[in-house]
Amino acid sequence: MCPSCQATKSHFQVDSAPDDLVEHDADPPVEDDEPPSDGAVSSSAGDQSEILKPRRVYTDTSDPSVSSLKELKDEGDLNTRPPYQRYEVWPPAKKSKLIESVLLGLPVPRFYFAENQDEKQEVIDGQQRLAALFRFMDDEYALSGLKTLTEFNKKKWSGLDK
Repeated sequence: MCPSCQATKSHFQVDSAPDDLVEHDADPPVEDDEPPSDGAVSSSAGDQSEILKPRRVYTDTSDPSVSSLKELKDEGDLNTRPPYQRYEVWPPAKKSKLIESVLLGLPVPRFYFAENQDEKQEVIDGQQRLAALFRFMDDEYALSGLKTLTEFNKKKWSGLDK
């Protein structure tokens, strides 16, 4: 059982680190018949013919709306469940409290994304929060246990005024 999320062993799958995250020796071994490539490193995991090139990190701070993030997800340009993310584990009460915070206009912690080579994004941090928001917007659950906005208890997204 996971000590953090209490998920059982059946909730997990065996996976290996993505090739671009695998650590390599500073001087990888060079095949006798093959000259080294232009600074790229051959992968020791997975397909040996795959070449890994160093990646640069760029940061950009923005303040996207929840609706624009949902649109990205619906269009397939935002992956909320990359292989390294855990399953959704937030109970309904925690999801409802997040929605209540948003409705009250309270600040929500930042989301962190990575842009892949295909220019699509994946969630690095904030998957549980985004899942709670998106599932609520898809009418998958009603709010419950709200302490401040009690009039919204038992309401789904479609039951809220604009």
